[in-house]
Amino acid sequence: MVKYYAVRSGRSTGVFNDWSRTSSAVNGYSGAEFKSFKSMAEAQNFMNGGSEEASQGSYPGSSEPLGGSLGESFVGSLGGSSGGSSGFSSTYKAHTIYTDGASKNNQSRGRAVAGSGVYYGHNDPRNLAIPLEGERQTNQRAELTAVNKALDGILEDSDGDTKYDIATDSRYTIGSMTNWGEKWKTNGFTSSSGKPVENQDIIKSSLEKIDKINYNYGQKGWGKLEFKHVPGHAGVEGNEMADRLANEGARKA
Repeated sequence: MVKYYAVRSGRSTGVFNDWSRTSSAVNGYSGAEFKSFKSMAEAQNFMNGGSEEASQGSYPGSSEPLGGSLGESFVGSLGGSSGGSSGFSSTYKAHTIYTDGASKNNQSRGRAVAGSGVYYGHNDPRNLAIPLEGERQTNQRAELTAVNKALDGILEDSDGDTKYDIATDSRYTIGSMTNWGEKWKTNGFTSSSGKPVENQDIIKSSLEKIDKINYNYGQKGWGKLEFKHVPGHAGVEGNEMADRLANEGARKA
């Protein structure tokens, strides 16, 4: 009998019917949430926030070992869509891109240098380690720039069959790309104190790209681009690799 393994939180998210691929998505991932189901409908309900209790760290009743490697893309599907027309398939490959920023002598005028890292997977040619451009060499701008570059990569591949999400350890970046950013768009990028929002040049550019990505995803009947928070320097492989790339980028400055 076919089983449907729903991974709600992991290196890759989606619904899989292969345990070895599922284990690769959750093995070693802090806070992984996954569960097996007998039907795709039940699995999709779980992915959409259903009340089925999630397993954390192991698969209940299974003697199958956790294993696999980071950076693989797996065939899966999520229920729901972001405006796509009915009749479109929600089947796709799910892949998480990790981003990070680094700054040496942060906030020190004339001495600070910063870099951005984008990590797709082991030995992936799309991985980036780039110095931050411009006079303002801050960690926040490096974090935002890393996401902006990841969005470029997603747009380049948006005609394919892979749904990308972005993971970062910067809550400031996630807020800027989601709820804060949406509010700033409606009030002319003015903060609650009446001051111009900082780093709005990168934020505006990123929000425009996110709108395009969500439109493309919606045309395919997929869910929207998701931003996931991961703890920094906590052994999450993708985050650690993005951090290395960001520091490499800063050394190039």
